[in-house]
Amino acid sequence: MPATREWLCNSARWPSSRRHRFEPQYPAHRGATRLEHPTAMSDGAPAARPKLCDSCCDGVARLFVKHTAKVLLAVVVLMAAASGVILGLDLFAFTEQGNDDFMIKDQPEVKSRDAVRLGEAALSSGGSTSDEAVRALSERSEDFDMFLIVEDRNGDDIAASDSLLRDFQATVRFIIDEPSYSSVCHKPGTDGLCAAPVCPVDMGELPASTLTRFAVNSSATLQPYRTLRLGMTSEERTALFEYYLNPEPEIRNQTETAVRAGVEAQVPPSTPNRQATVDAAVEAQMEAQADTIAEAVAAVKGLRSLFFDSDLSASNKRSKYMRCMFGMGAPLPGFRNAKDREADQDLKFDDAVSHIRETVNKKWFTQSAEERPLRPLVFGSRILQQQFAEVSVTDMVWAAGSVVFVYAYLFFHTGSIFVASLELLQILCSMPLAILVYKLVYGIDFFQTLHSLSVFIILGIGCDAVFIFVDAWNQAPVNVFRTDDETLIKRMRFTYERASKALFVTSFTTFAAFLATGSSQIMPIATFGFFSATLVMMNLLLDLVFLPAVIVLWERSVRPRERACGEACCSAPAVPAAGDDGEEPAEEGGTAKGAAVAPRAARDSQGAPSAEFSGTNPMREEEAGAKPGASGGKPASGSADEAAGKVSAAVSMGAVRAGQSLPDRVATNEDAQATRAIEVCFRDRWTPLVHRLRYVILVLGVALLALTAWASSTLAPLSKQEEWFPTWHFVGRAMELAQDTFGATENDRKVDVTITWGVEGVDREGTYAFDPNDIGTPIWYAEFDPAHLQSQALMHRVCRDIDSGLVPGGKVESLKECWVDSFGSWLTKNGASFPVDISNTTVTGANATASAQLKNACGVETTQSGLFHCLVSEFTTASGSPGVSLRNRAVLGLDSSNKLKLASVVARTSLAFGEPYATNKPVLDAWNAYTASIDETGKSHGMGKSLQNAGMSWAWMQTERALVTNALQGIAIAVSVALVVLVVSTDSIPVGVFATVTIAGIVLSVLATMVALGWELGTTESVSSVILIGYSVDYAVHLANAYQEAGDFHHDGTRKTRLDRTRSALTEYGVSIIAGAVTTFGAGVFLRGGTIMFFQKFSVLIMASIAYSLVWALTFLPAVLMVLAPEDSLCALSAMARCRLRPKLPASAQTPAPGQVAAADGAAASPAQAAASGAAAETAETRGNGSPTAPDAARGEGAGEAAPPKPAVTPGEVTPVQRLDV
Repeated sequence: MPATREWLCNSARWPSSRRHRFEPQYPAHRGATRLEHPTAMSDGAPAARPKLCDSCCDGVARLFVKHTAKVLLAVVVLMAAASGVILGLDLFAFTEQGNDDFMIKDQPEVKSRDAVRLGEAALSSGGSTSDEAVRALSERSEDFDMFLIVEDRNGDDIAASDSLLRDFQATVRFIIDEPSYSSVCHKPGTDGLCAAPVCPVDMGELPASTLTRFAVNSSATLQPYRTLRLGMTSEERTALFEYYLNPEPEIRNQTETAVRAGVEAQVPPSTPNRQATVDAAVEAQMEAQADTIAEAVAAVKGLRSLFFDSDLSASNKRSKYMRCMFGMGAPLPGFRNAKDREADQDLKFDDAVSHIRETVNKKWFTQSAEERPLRPLVFGSRILQQQFAEVSVTDMVWAAGSVVFVYAYLFFHTGSIFVASLELLQILCSMPLAILVYKLVYGIDFFQTLHSLSVFIILGIGCDAVFIFVDAWNQAPVNVFRTDDETLIKRMRFTYERASKALFVTSFTTFAAFLATGSSQIMPIATFGFFSATLVMMNLLLDLVFLPAVIVLWERSVRPRERACGEACCSAPAVPAAGDDGEEPAEEGGTAKGAAVAPRAARDSQGAPSAEFSGTNPMREEEAGAKPGASGGKPASGSADEAAGKVSAAVSMGAVRAGQSLPDRVATNEDAQATRAIEVCFRDRWTPLVHRLRYVILVLGVALLALTAWASSTLAPLSKQEEWFPTWHFVGRAMELAQDTFGATENDRKVDVTITWGVEGVDREGTYAFDPNDIGTPIWYAEFDPAHLQSQALMHRVCRDIDSGLVPGGKVESLKECWVDSFGSWLTKNGASFPVDISNTTVTGANATASAQLKNACGVETTQSGLFHCLVSEFTTASGSPGVSLRNRAVLGLDSSNKLKLASVVARTSLAFGEPYATNKPVLDAWNAYTASIDETGKSHGMGKSLQNAGMSWAWMQTERALVTNALQGIAIAVSVALVVLVVSTDSIPVGVFATVTIAGIVLSVLATMVALGWELGTTESVSSVILIGYSVDYAVHLANAYQEAGDFHHDGTRKTRLDRTRSALTEYGVSIIAGAVTTFGAGVFLRGGTIMFFQKFSVLIMASIAYSLVWALTFLPAVLMVLAPEDSLCALSAMARCRLRPKLPASAQTPAPGQVAAADGAAASPAQAAASGAAAETAETRGNGSPTAPDAARGEGAGEAAPPKPAVTPGEVTPVQRLDV
């Protein structure tokens, strides 16, 4: 039974071998030529079937060789047509970036935000005031507000230097004197004058032309607070700092002095006990003004946080940094309100402040400390957004540097400008093809700067494909100088069969990694995954169609000229060895028909062509009818003993590069020239080194896996605001100073929580998933009844709760908007009262106390609902009413019948805008709990559904959480798919698992590097962690497949060991792996030149991923394969399946015993064959005893003396089948 199973599995091994179809992989047919399939077994067993793809590979190879020009023309026309369609339809246009791009539409916080926004927009287009414009710049815009920060670069106290204060003054004056300043400044009054900037330095006597812009009469009234002045003494500066640190005593004294003066003026001098009376009156008035004093104290403390850095204290009365605030207004002139065409208003604001921004930030900020000791910078929310968009475009210019580098290395590796140029063009042309499929086939229009990162990805992947294909072409076992069609077809068949599988497997795993990114909830990341996956497949398509045709054209028409050019430049002219007729020379040492003439530089000292150009490989030897080891039929120079003395592990170019070892032929110095230095290094240096240290490497690898897994588990979401710019950039420096150096003030952007009634959700049906601005329609709360007395009381209670800070955990700082309070005050002013009650006849009835305006408008109402809505309508339309502004700010929303349909209350929290998930989540939970309680209270009277939202803060918080979740999910999916692909492609579960563990080690190492660098899982890290899976799989995939494709037997019929197969894989693919790593690493280096932290971090992760991929793939994976991998194809999944399915054979089909040999055609074995059989049996016995055989010794395995060389095997000989120990 074992013998039968052995015969069956050996028979099955032919179609399952993926090494080289030119060489049979089982010893029964070792003597057959590599261009033939065995036709019959010697014992009458059925012949092994050829590979299913044999005819396909033959056809493909003939297509590329016979119709090269047609294939090239077809592909070029396709790429040109795709580019034309893209240009004609403007498909390469970038989608404008917006705040909603990264929002997850299905999250409750995003739905609440969108529902309120949609409701406000729907109601703003209806009602009696739909066309009423808000006065330009009358509302303060926190988005447009601009801050000036100055820094003392040579000291730690700006106030101590008059020259620094003078520079400070000059910078402030430059900003307010800018002609465009008055077109964007906040103008609170009806006089059209700007609100004064708030600065700690006295601006001195301003010219009248400047003062006329502000609502002041003189420079003194421009700054009604204490400021730093030129010429102040140290005592005066100390007193000023003490005032800002503790203003309450001075404010209380000033207030008491003013109150006492007023009381004394009112109390007659003759009043008995006048002093006691005055003191009592002063004390009473001071108690009455306690709130006023507290507000004044808070205002001064707020100015202190705005003006000076947080290091200012009682023990440190100095300030290295100072800050001014310039209030900006909205809507800008020409717009109806702040929400009208927001994108256009942003662009108009950018133009207005461009000169200020360019001068201060790009000129003064970049000057040296000697030129400008006081370094200024201006920034704000909108300035940050504008700068991000601007720098994103300029950073992409660095992609050009990556392209140049890749082109240079392509030329260096291939040695051909022709191949480098066409292949770089092919790589770049995969972009238009992918865009065509992405936008026209998928129907996705969303395309942003993030998607353009795929340029760097495809450069690395595309170059890797070129290296694999060109190296396979150069390693093909044919005469490298013959360019006749049949030789090129054989060469292309070998190359295409080997390279196409390698390219498909690596491309598919990368495709799966990007497709895993496409499962992200974050739309830009998902679309990036779809686009990148498509790009990888388009590049694979071009690799399989365009690249082979380019290689054939190069080999046939261009490469001879490149060689001739190189010879002309670097050595003496070539000397023809044949006549002009091109016939095969009669003399020895000539060139065969159809072969190019070997250049002089390629000849050895005796005039014979060197191995590299003579093609001393088994294919040519067999074609010429020579024994392996002879060069063109000519015996090698020197005796066999001399040649044996020169033996190294080298073999011929075709054999070594094809992964075949020929221990039965005598290797010469010519053979050493047949292999490139890096291949020799992998074969003779690196492989033995890894083999000697294999157990150490295994232990270290397992330990490193555990360590990096633990470190990766500590990678946490962001605990602070994400950094988008480096600190050397003015925006990065401003954000760092605003967050870490200055205290939070009322003027800093805070998180506002809005509670809204009247709308309960958003309907997404029919929306376009890839348009962030298509958010659906509002779902109105049908039971909303704000006119009910209990509803009015509930809204009033909410205002009181917020004002009193009665929202546990909500971090309430103040009540920002309460329409109920404004409505009540307006009613009281007009003779009515709040709450609105039809039973209270202040508006209706003959004795109504309301103003004539209210009685005329609403006196006829007879229902509670009618009266309430009528009064609210008057409140939002009456001239001078605060309700007009409330309606324009969308705090109140009325429908076309002037009924209140939406009402909001706004709370200002102490949360700074942009805080991370960990900080925001508890506050969100507190507000959700509070709104749930008021919904429960109000559900009986039409107030059972309220929505609370904090604008971008709550929505972005969910995006941050999704970044973490999607990163882990994407990694899990990508690694799982890689495992399946590797198991299938290698046809081996153990090898597939080992390669997957290697990939996991690479990914964990990159994640651990993030932890070591102090990074947290933000946008960059989350996106990159999945993208870099694509970089991590390639090298492990190549080596794992090469190990399996190395075959079970050497050319002499001896079995290959794990070391042999690993050596073959490293020798064959090592050069391609190094080349691919260099190009990808180099492309990543250029990203370091960018400004935005996203690109800089992405560059670091690319370089780290490539470095770790090399380390893990070239050390850990080979060590695992040398120790644990299966040694033969019996462990292959396909072989085991065939063995299980084959029927039991008769005794006549058993494997012959040692010493018995059957010829391949069924004839009796010759005596020579019998002798060879006996030698093989002895070899098998020696192997069974553990002694090293001659081939083992030649390969450096085992110990002791090298065994005598085996006789060479000539074509046509039949050798015995070695018994397999199953």
